[in-house]
Amino acid sequence: MVDDWQVADPVEYRNALDALGDRLHARVGRAGDVVVNHPAELRLLRDLGGDELVAFAHAHGLNVVRRGHGSAYEFTHRGGGH
Repeated sequence: MVDDWQVADPVEYRNALDALGDRLHARVGRAGDVVVNHPAELRLLRDLGGDELVAFAHAHGLNVVRRGHGSAYEFTHRGGGH
C-alpha cells in the first residue's frame, strides 16, 4: 500500500520532495529556522540517506540537522540563497 508521500513513481516522489524543499525555504525565510516533525514530511525525508538529505537541503539553500534519531529535522538558512 502506498501512503500519501510514498509514491510508486520516482518522478512524483522527486516532485513532492522539491515542493517540500521550496516550502521549507520559504518557511525558514520567515522564521529563521524550521523544525519538521509532521509525519507526512518525515516519511518523505526519511527516505533520503544522510548525504542525500544534506544535498537536498543545500539545493534549497538550507542546512539540516537530524534531531532525535530522525524524529525531527531542523532546517536553517545556508547563506548563499536558493
